[in-house]
Amino acid sequence: REFELPLQAQGCSSPARGSAEADEHGSIWISQDPLITSMELRCLDPDTSYTVQVAALTSRGLGERSDPGSFTTRSVAPSMGVILPRVVNSYHDHLVLECSGPVPDWSRTESSDVLGFSARYFECSRYGYGTNGAWITVDNVELEETGNSDLIRFTLKALHPERQYVVQVAAVTAAGRGPWSEQSARLSTWRVAPRLAPPLALMHTHDTL
Repeated sequence: REFELPLQAQGCSSPARGSAEADEHGSIWISQDPLITSMELRCLDPDTSYTVQVAALTSRGLGERSDPGSFTTRSVAPSMGVILPRVVNSYHDHLVLECSGPVPDWSRTESSDVLGFSARYFECSRYGYGTNGAWITVDNVELEETGNSDLIRFTLKALHPERQYVVQVAAVTAAGRGPWSEQSARLSTWRVAPRLAPPLALMHTHDTL
């Protein structure tokens, strides 16, 4: 899509054109260096490339447009790293998992805008045939300390014993949820209790075993 956004720096004597659009979609200002002009374009789409040209506006009219510059907006949230969800501890009704954190898409002068993580999983069909269960999404998993800043650790609860699950994770920012990670291998819950051997009679009488 192509659109024109007339913007005017504060203090300019020329009348502003399209001031309502300028307030909603962008702003422009002159820095302490009069040779540098800064602008902000808003209401753009995430993970989208834009080509931008600028031109000066005076009382005599609009000047020649500059050469185009190309810029790409960030994704809604960064993608996850290469280490897929794996088991740290397995229990009969929950799994403690860890995986890579998000791949930084921010500069060294910026801080991460990731607010949390979502997970989704399905129960695998038993014995290698049949239909897998439906995806179940946990919007905000509770993180645990890992001692490794490159990994995140979380727990999936309310699972069934002796079942296998496939898990994916995604980062969440104020703008929304990022792409899901690749699917994990099958991750197994533990049994409720170990299976015992059949009982053996040590002694038996007519009324006692």
